[in-house]
Parts: sequence; structure tokens; C-alpha cells
Amino acid sequence: MCASPEGQQLWEFDLREIDTLSQTLAAFLTERALFVDSLVHCAGIVTVLPVKAVTYRYVHEIMTVNFTSAVEIVSLLLKRKPNGGNLKNIVFISSIWSKFGARGHTLYSASKGALDAFMRGWRSNSPRP
Repeated sequence: MCASPEGQQLWEFDLREIDTLSQTLAAFLTERALFVDSLVHCAGIVTVLPVKAVTYRYVHEIMTVNFTSAVEIVSLLLKRKPNGGNLKNIVFISSIWSKFGARGHTLYSASKGALDAFMRGWRSNSPRP
């Protein structure tokens, strides 16, 4: 439960629309004079498919929502405009499947594995307190 729900803002957006994500989020923050200091990225879609049924459409959709959207949001929130460099805390919700995989969930596993690798790579380049 949020300590002050009356102060919460809701940004509704379809993360599959990656081409307009940064622009839409920047406008949302700017119009409301908001700054984000903490982010929890918990997006995830899964389509159960055998590998032989995988198509570019499924790869693109699952990677876009589960991984690319996180990169886009973090990249935007780390910039001086529109967030003033206020982002200090980030939590990515991944999955045990990123480590072990699961039958029929290869794309989901791969997308969460990409998210894990992004976090480790970015963290290794970030200054420590």
C-alpha cells in the first residue's frame, strides 16, 4: 500500500509502442512537472510456443515489452531533461527462467535474460556510493 496514494500519478501506455515511448513519457513528466527518483520495471508478456513456431513478430513483441521498454525508460529517466537526473533507484523484475529456461517459454526466458544482462552491464559501469 502506498503511503500517500493521493500524490500518485498514473502513466498508461502500451509498451509495444516502443517508437513513441520516450516521447510520450517525457511529455507526461513535463506536463505535470514530475521527477522520478525510483523505478520498478515489472513488465512481462509471455507466449507459450515451441521453438519451431517462433516468428519475428513474437520475438519483436516479447523483447520490446520485456526488455527494450526497460532500456528506453531508464535511458530517458537518466537524462537531465525531462527528469533532472533524479533517477536513483531501479528495480527490474526478471524471472528464474532467465537462468534456467522453460519448455515453450524460450522467448520469455531470452527477454528476461537480456534484462538481467543489461542490469549487470549497466551496474558494472555505474559509480558506487
